This record gives sequence, C-alpha cells and structure tokens, in this order.
Amino acid sequence: MRASWGRSIDDLILAGAIGTVYGGAEPYTTAIDIAAGQTIAVDYASTPIAATTTNSGLTPLKLMALARVFETNDVMMSENTVNGSDPMKVHLAIGPAQKENLWYYVTAAPNAPWANMVGEFLTGKSRNLFGFECLVTNRLPSTGTVIRSCIAWSPMGVKIVPDKYRIEVDALPNKKHAIQLSAYTQFGVMRRFEKHVGVILCDESL
Repeated sequence: MRASWGRSIDDLILAGAIGTVYGGAEPYTTAIDIAAGQTIAVDYASTPIAATTTNSGLTPLKLMALARVFETNDVMMSENTVNGSDPMKVHLAIGPAQKENLWYYVTAAPNAPWANMVGEFLTGKSRNLFGFECLVTNRLPSTGTVIRSCIAWSPMGVKIVPDKYRIEVDALPNKKHAIQLSAYTQFGVMRRFEKHVGVILCDESL
C-alpha cells in the first residue's frame, strides 16, 4: 500500500510540475506553460559549432545545460536556502533508461572528472548529479514511445496543496470477517514559478 501511495504522489508531482497552469488577470484563465528556454532539446549540443540534429539520451552536457538554465534564473542549485537555513535542493527525476545512458558514459570515460562525478551517483555514494538531487522513477511522461521528459524542480517551483488523509478499518462479513484496511487522500500539485522548473528531453531508442 505504501509503495502504491508513493507512486500516486509521484504521478501528481510530475504532472503538476510540467502541466498547464492558469493565471493572469481575473478571472485567471490565461494558460501558462513552461517556456521553451526551460527545456533542453533531445538533440542538444554544447555549442553552435557542435550543433547536430542527432537525438541523444541523457548526457553530462544536457545536465550542465539545465543547471545553467536554473542558475540563470537565480536558482543557484544547492547553494540556495529556504528561510536562510537549509539548502534548497533542485530535484531531478530520471528514468532507468537515462541511468543506463550514464553507465555507458562512464564505461567510455571520455572525461575522467565527469566520469568520477557520475560514478559517485551510479554506485549509490551520492544522490548529487551535477548539482541536482537525483532520483530514478518509472513514472516520467513520454512523447510518443521514445522521447522521455526528465523533470527538474525546486521546492519553490511546485506547490503542494495541503493534503487530507483518512484511514478506515472494516470487517468484511462476506470474507469471514477479514479485516480490510483502506487509506484515502486528497491533495493537488501545481507549478508555482515557471523559472523553477525545467525539462531534459531524452531519446530512449538509442
């Protein structure tokens, strides 16, 4: 039950982070989506000279590009604080295929310092990945069947409406009075600040 509950919460957070929100002047019906500049393209290359139309999975260059987007928006990764105390970590959700991309990168090891940084994450020694607090999930949305959206957000960027929990314990007469445990919750998630959310598009067909 706990695992199922957690997956449902993951779905709401990820959907709320990149979904359409509504604001503007009253009656607040202006649709607001994440700006194109908050998304790292599936064929991203580090410089115009290296520009390519070849899709790629998750790469260190894509991670660095998204980190730059956040810091350009004054979201200084782990240096930020909440109420002047605890670090405000920027979370990044990736899928198993993106984790595999990073394993291939470490195996090839074109850059030893980067490979060491990625290796710390892959071996479980650190959850930090180029400044992001990284987690692996199977709940990420995809475009079609092969382009996966890896989603990053800061605690200030996503608003979780206060939740309500209820747990019920019942005896089932038709099941020889077996005990049934049920849990109910109600809450919502929405994006609060566009510049505190970002996306990396990754091709999983490679």
